Amino acid sequence: MSRADRIGLAVAVAAMAGLGGLNIAHQPAIEPDGIDFVTAGSSLISGQGYPRTVECRLDLHFPPLYPLACGALGRIAGDPELGGRLASLLFGVLLVVAVFLFARVVAGPRAALWAAVFTAVAFAGLASF
Repeated sequence: MSRADRIGLAVAVAAMAGLGGLNIAHQPAIEPDGIDFVTAGSSLISGQGYPRTVECRLDLHFPPLYPLACGALGRIAGDPELGGRLASLLFGVLLVVAVFLFARVVAGPRAALWAAVFTAVAFAGLASF
């Protein structure tokens, strides 16, 4: 990866982190689906396993990685809701990196930079953490 590629990727990641951080700071409450992810993550991290539904069945419709990240970051941050928002931000930043690397292989470094910047701005603007 050239120096220009690294600088471009750093700019895109910084844009995602900055815009995502602003989004986190200005969201009044977590989204309804986020509550389920945070609850599942907190339950998994605390050793209780997946939570149960009202009918006492295991609630297994979430793959474990994202809820685990929500629970772990919630424990570190001291607030499960903030942990869920930080997990969204983390995976958003990883998405920007993945888009950059993929686009660089498929379309070249200039297209990769534009794809990464567009992904960062679009994701941070549309996502409600």
